[in-house]
Amino acid sequence: MEKKFRHIIDMLMVLDILLLMGYQITGQYYHEIAGTVMILLAIIHTVFNWNWYQGIKKGKYSRTRIYITIVNFGLLLMLVLLAWSGITMSGYVFSFIPLRRGVAVARRVHLAASNWCFVLIGIHLGNHWRIIQNRMLRKKNGVMKKIYGVIVLIFFVMGGYFFTQSGMIQNMLFLSQYEKVKDISEISFFAEQFVMLSFFTTIGYWIFKVCSGDRKQEQESERKEKDEVSKTKKKWVIRICLLTFIGILFYFFGVRYIQRHFVTNEIAVKQKVAGNHAILERNDKILTVYFTRLGNTDFEKDVDAVASASLITDHGTMYGNSQVLAQMVQSIAGGEIYPIEVEKKYPSSYADTVRVANDELSKKSRPKLSGEKIDVTDYDTVVLIYPVWWNHIPMPVVTFLEEYDWTGMTILPIATHGGSGEASTVEDIRKITKAKVGAPLTVFDDEVKDARDRIISWLGNQ
Repeated sequence: MEKKFRHIIDMLMVLDILLLMGYQITGQYYHEIAGTVMILLAIIHTVFNWNWYQGIKKGKYSRTRIYITIVNFGLLLMLVLLAWSGITMSGYVFSFIPLRRGVAVARRVHLAASNWCFVLIGIHLGNHWRIIQNRMLRKKNGVMKKIYGVIVLIFFVMGGYFFTQSGMIQNMLFLSQYEKVKDISEISFFAEQFVMLSFFTTIGYWIFKVCSGDRKQEQESERKEKDEVSKTKKKWVIRICLLTFIGILFYFFGVRYIQRHFVTNEIAVKQKVAGNHAILERNDKILTVYFTRLGNTDFEKDVDAVASASLITDHGTMYGNSQVLAQMVQSIAGGEIYPIEVEKKYPSSYADTVRVANDELSKKSRPKLSGEKIDVTDYDTVVLIYPVWWNHIPMPVVTFLEEYDWTGMTILPIATHGGSGEASTVEDIRKITKAKVGAPLTVFDDEVKDARDRIISWLGNQ
């Protein structure tokens, strides 16, 4: 019973890491859910292998034991780093934990640790593949074994190729801040991930085989060194872990889902926007430009404003997050407001909008804008407010920036986000405009309503 349960946990961890690598497909909310499941699975896995940790200081260290110890502790370290960085950046599951500092560092660590974790899980699986392989091929004839060998070879070659093309090496060496977005279908993406995992499983298998030596004698020694844990204690550990697992899943999929998707984000807009007109050191003529879903989406008649959709309401009237921030900037610094609006509206469903945005980014499309153009040369400074979509500025904002000459002007970016910070948006703006781009202000989606004081401080420091 215990062995079967342990194998189930191991397989769930393998499936979960494949799901976690598909952030561009699952989106942030379900990515965080999968990450939380991985933390729980890692804890359960550690509990069931506690005897191994207790035996660290006992016995001699053969080549095999040294190799296994390095892999296991490396994987444990990566899981700890993933948990810390994930909780720090969380915009949904752990948003109640006030960890907002160090998001930029956490993002780099999270990207590197997730790729290392993927590699080490594959190698760790390879360490045990001999047992799995023997079971699969026990009653197979010579032909089937040769076919199996050919499949393994094909997967190894393809996995190595996909790995070199994936950008994982740069991520693992902290040479990249953001995951590479791929313009492929969901099935193709996960097929690539599976083949890459097979590549590292094969590497782990052969390293283990080279290190093993007389494995039977070593296994006998390990059995004698292990401390026996009573069956009753194990049963209670299983029960507690399962109950905790079920309870947390219910909280995330039930309570948290309801809070995030069915509870409206209400504010008193006039009260939050209003305030004293700040006296700023700079006397530039300011234009505030913003892009938000409101005005760019064909919302259904009965649509509600929920936090995950970047919308807020004031007594039934919907506002976009960027729109409210733009009104705050105008209240503080004066100037005009200009909304970026597209001809072809985005779908009402937030999930569908996310997919369309990813498609636009992958194809580098330039959505056509509607409305009258504005003469930006009448202004010295432009405050540009936008949501972060797939770590970049939305493509309609790209269209807007490319339509004007920004020579000699200053652009001050304000990015709304669900945990990514400004991501690569500031770099995007610099590449497109060649303008002077000030330090960005990042506003978490749920903190828009209380951002006025931060905007005053931010404008005063520019």
